[in-house]
Amino acid sequence: KISNKGMVLAIVGTMKAGKSTTINAIVGKEVLPNRNRPMTSIPTLIRHVPGKSTPYLHLGNVEPISKLILLLNKKIETVDGKQRVESLRKDKEKEKLLDILTDDWLKDNYNGEVEIFKCLSALNDLVRLATELGSEFPFHDYSEVHKLPVIQVEFSHLTGMDNSQGTLTLLDTPGPNEAGQPQLQAMMHDQLQKASAVLAVMDYTQLNSEADEQVRKELNAIAEVVAGRFFVLVNKFDQKDRNGDDADTVKQTVPTMLENGLLSSERVYPGSSRHAYLANHARSVISQGNQLSAREGWVNDFMMMAGCDEEDLADREYVLKRANKFWQHSFFDRLISEVIQAAHTKAAALAV
Repeated sequence: KISNKGMVLAIVGTMKAGKSTTINAIVGKEVLPNRNRPMTSIPTLIRHVPGKSTPYLHLGNVEPISKLILLLNKKIETVDGKQRVESLRKDKEKEKLLDILTDDWLKDNYNGEVEIFKCLSALNDLVRLATELGSEFPFHDYSEVHKLPVIQVEFSHLTGMDNSQGTLTLLDTPGPNEAGQPQLQAMMHDQLQKASAVLAVMDYTQLNSEADEQVRKELNAIAEVVAGRFFVLVNKFDQKDRNGDDADTVKQTVPTMLENGLLSSERVYPGSSRHAYLANHARSVISQGNQLSAREGWVNDFMMMAGCDEEDLADREYVLKRANKFWQHSFFDRLISEVIQAAHTKAAALAV
């Protein structure tokens, strides 16, 4: 980190908190796939590289993955393996995991959102399949940060900022509820200890709910490792109704969930990652002189959020106005300026 003048901000999510959406909102592009089930694959670095408009994933250390695929292909030919495969075929969702045993998807580099999505989803499925077949994913081969997959992309909120002071890198880590495997849990603990700072993403709708106690446990487990360099985004604040806690109440409540005063209210940020991501992505496309296309899935989500139809997309000024409105409604301004931009500006000093 010192040689690269690098500040590493680890992002970790509690149960169903929207961690991937948060990272996409910070970057301004969908660099991480959003899926209903937990993404339990290798922790991934997302590095701000000025001028890199198309995200680029370097996997690098592919040999352990290639060996695992070869091992699993041999295993499914054994008596035990055939029984496990038969069991998988009884579940349509699990049966799809077997498709990952062809290694035609595995390579060193992936260019663009579609290829990156395919790679990260495949890695996640490979972790799950290995468990189903009674084998272990080689997490130990990715225990050091320089061996992790790296996505290089320009963060829209850092465009035009002075880059001579250092580099900001996000580290996507598995949440406590995702890290069911001992090796993955140990890796998460180690990476959080080494990170320059940690942003925990929690779900506003889980506060004061039946899941509240579980969220408290997860949050405390994170906070104990990263005391003094800890921030919390309370996501899905857009789902607040007239009876829900307001922003000031949330900022005062979350620190009380933690033991021994590990968090101050100034480091709690209520917001909406979904609103921020969709608005930020739309603003980024328009700033490049392009027009939103309804053929892209995220644009349909944006239109639904902003109350637009396909004909409105031709009016870039109108779309920008709607995007700016929902950016304000996302409450992401403070998080970006006080955590993301500040971390980038102080990256070299923080690395030391």
